[in-house]
Amino acid sequence: MNKKHRTQSKSPLLIISCGGTITGKRNVDNSIKPFSNISILIKNLARDENIDFINLFNILSEDMNPLHWIAITSSLEKEILRNKYKAIIILHGTFTLPYTASALSFMMQNLPIPLILTGSVFTPYDKGTDVFDNINMSLKAADKLVEFPGVYVVAPMIDANVYPYFAKTNNSISVNNENRTYCIFKGINLRKLHSWQINCFQSINTPAFAEIKNDTFIFNIKNNSKAGCSPVGLKVSTKLDPRVCCIKIFPGFDANLLLKLVKWYKAFIIEGYADGTLPTFQDYNFLDVAKILLKQHIPFFLTSQPSGITTLTAYQGGVKLHKLGVIPLYNMTTETAIVKLMWVLGQSNRFSEVNKLMQKNIAGEIEPVYSL
Repeated sequence: MNKKHRTQSKSPLLIISCGGTITGKRNVDNSIKPFSNISILIKNLARDENIDFINLFNILSEDMNPLHWIAITSSLEKEILRNKYKAIIILHGTFTLPYTASALSFMMQNLPIPLILTGSVFTPYDKGTDVFDNINMSLKAADKLVEFPGVYVVAPMIDANVYPYFAKTNNSISVNNENRTYCIFKGINLRKLHSWQINCFQSINTPAFAEIKNDTFIFNIKNNSKAGCSPVGLKVSTKLDPRVCCIKIFPGFDANLLLKLVKWYKAFIIEGYADGTLPTFQDYNFLDVAKILLKQHIPFFLTSQPSGITTLTAYQGGVKLHKLGVIPLYNMTTETAIVKLMWVLGQSNRFSEVNKLMQKNIAGEIEPVYSL
C-alpha cells in the first residue's frame, strides 16, 4: 500500500514506512506482528514542522528482500525528483536495516538530499518504547545532514556504560532510556550486534559519521558539502542479481561444497577467519577449490568474521589464496559485501569487470587507500 498522509499543506520532510517493529504491534502471545498506525507516530512527533508520510509496505524485517529494495528505491527516486523535500526518513526493521542501507548506498548515487533510516527494538505501544525517540532524533539529524547528502542510519550509540534495562510486566516491556547518546552512521559497513538492546548497531571498520548527545552534534568525519545539488544529477540503478552465496567458514567445513553450489549461484562471499584467512591444509584445503572456481570465472571474495581489515597478507594461507587471485574486501563488512555483489552482478556479468567493481570504492565501503 502506498498512501500519503500530510500533517499540513507544505512538507519539507517525508517519512516513508517500510514496516518492522517500529510500526509493529504485539500479538496476545507477546510476539510482534506487522501493523501500521500512522496517527500514533504523528501524535508523538516532537516538532510541529510539516511532514508527509507514506506507508510503502508493511512487513517484518526478516521478510525484506531485494525486490523490496527496488520498490524503496523507485519510491525514493519519484519523491526526490519532485524536488520538494530537504530530507527523507525511512522507517525499517532492525534485522535487515544494514542490508537495506547498503543497497540504497549503491543503488542511489549523487543524492541531492540525505536519506535517513531508523528502526526500533520496541513497538510504538510498548511502555518506554524507543520508537518516538528514534524518529524524533532522526528529524533533528535531518536538519544537520542537509549539507551532507547521502544514506545514513540514526540509532542509539553502543556504550559499555549505558545499557537499557528490560523488565517484563503484564506483557509489557519497559526500558531505561536516560542519558542515551545517538550516532549517525553512514549507510555502509553497519552491523546489528544485539537482538534486544536498544543500542544494537555498530559501524564496523568505519567510524560513525557523527555523535549526538544532549542535542549537540559532534562530527567525526570531514566531508565536502554537496548541498544544493540538483535532483537531475541523481544516478539510480535498480538492477540486482541476488544469486550470491555467503558462507561462514568453521572448523571442518568442506571446501568442495562450493563446487556443487555453482549450479545455483553466480558468485561467492566467503567469511573467513581473521584477515579473511581460510584453511589450506590437508582435507580442508581451499586452494584447489579456489583454483577451479577462478578458472571457471566464478567471482570469489573474502571478508573476515572478526572486525578489522581483510587483506590476505597476515597469514600464509591468506597469502597463498591472494596469489591465486582470490580478492580480499578490505574494510567491507560481510553484510555490505553481499549487497554490493548483488548490485555489481546487476551491472555486469564479465568476470574481470565484477572483480574490478568489487574493489572500487562506490559509497565509502572501501578505504580509498585500498580502492582501485
